[in-house]
Amino acid sequence: MSNNNMQYEKGLQIIEFWNGLFFSIRQIDNESTRDQNNRITDVLEHWHPEVEIIYTFLGHAQHYIDGQVYTAYPGSLFVINSQSIHKVVSDPEAFESADVVAVVVHVKYEILKFLIPDMDEKYFATEIKEDSGEVSEIVERLTCLRREHDGELSYHHFLVNSLLNKLLYLVCKNGLKEKNSIVTIGCKKNTDTLRGILEYVSAHYREPVQQMEIAREFFFTKESFSRFFKKNTGMTFGEYLRLYRVKMARKELVESDRLILDIAVDNGFSDARGFINTFKSVYGTSPLQYRKQYRDGTV
Repeated sequence: MSNNNMQYEKGLQIIEFWNGLFFSIRQIDNESTRDQNNRITDVLEHWHPEVEIIYTFLGHAQHYIDGQVYTAYPGSLFVINSQSIHKVVSDPEAFESADVVAVVVHVKYEILKFLIPDMDEKYFATEIKEDSGEVSEIVERLTCLRREHDGELSYHHFLVNSLLNKLLYLVCKNGLKEKNSIVTIGCKKNTDTLRGILEYVSAHYREPVQQMEIAREFFFTKESFSRFFKKNTGMTFGEYLRLYRVKMARKELVESDRLILDIAVDNGFSDARGFINTFKSVYGTSPLQYRKQYRDGTV
């Protein structure tokens, strides 16, 4: 099964849907999560308007969702609400087999609003308990249908939609709550603050950003800012900033013939050496080697 295409713009994940359908299904397995150097790749904090449903088959991945940390076990069912900030730190041991580790379903929010008129006043619990085994069966069937009929769906989309409707029924029945009963003022404030910090980074990462400067911008002391950012993202601000810069630089690297030094400086690195070292730590090879592999079609 081929993965749906996903793009990222300033932390916003843009999801492309197949054949005009109102949902997408992505299978998470060994192949889909590794780069050309056989290293597991993780996605930075991001958000999107779609509701995301994640069912875990294998492993114990860490999910960072709106500042809270959750551990996914086999059988875990998580729902990411529209606009929630989240990321997943993968469990390497789960990818040692060729089996599917997890399945991710994205559902267009406007469809939920059409089906549930007061959806804006509702909120999904992050972790949903469902013990009948129905969710597992539905997700497995959806995955098989997506793999078997990738591309032209023919009339199979009727069956796919019926399975998805049943999945949504179970998710709503067991996890959809009144927003005021589940979202605290403090939680919303933390999420809004984190989103503001991430948007600040996306707007200023080319500049010599100082942690003290951004802490003041969001009314933190340096120490409290460090604790807040680490708790909400699982990494230090310096680690996040370097990773964000190198991921933005990678796009320029493969889409242009610019010199490495120019790309490094334009993406916030003080010199080429710092960029090359960071790039190697993330992608396992030098920028020039990566550019060649990309253009040879081996990345």
